Amino acid sequence: MQLKEPSNTELKYETASIQQRVLALFIDVLIILALLYLYKQIGTAQWNKKNFKLTSAIIYLIYKPLLEYILGATIGKMVLGLKVVNYQYKKPSLEAVLLRNISLIIENGYKISLILVHNRAFKKKHYNLNIENFKNDSPFHWVAVVMVGFYFIDFMVMVFQGRHQSLHDLLARTIVVKK
Repeated sequence: MQLKEPSNTELKYETASIQQRVLALFIDVLIILALLYLYKQIGTAQWNKKNFKLTSAIIYLIYKPLLEYILGATIGKMVLGLKVVNYQYKKPSLEAVLLRNISLIIENGYKISLILVHNRAFKKKHYNLNIENFKNDSPFHWVAVVMVGFYFIDFMVMVFQGRHQSLHDLLARTIVVKK
């Protein structure tokens, strides 16, 4: 079955605004932090940075794709009356949900790796966080430039793309709409 391009399909739903999508993400982050807190309180494992990173990664990798596939939305999206649909405004397939979330993980993983490079450079060279460290020859400058560039590109795609689709939506051929 061939999917129609988004520009050739009639809008059956109103697309979610960028502000709604950001607010839904913020709610989801709060829920994930609450789950991590609960895990810490009831867990018997030694709680350290490594366990925190591993547990948060596992929760994130399960939470979003599972809820989007089963319910069509994360809790943050549900609170705001949003859902993820394919170009025929139906529930996306498992493949589309996985592609959407894997591409988002890759996109965010690249940004996170830049943060890690930034942190390692900070620890290794013992930079102070002042304006002098953001000159063109410091690692801070280039990490900041690349990260801002990626966020800017993704934001511009959402702003100028008619349905406020982010890069991961375009790859998976999904749309976030108001119910």
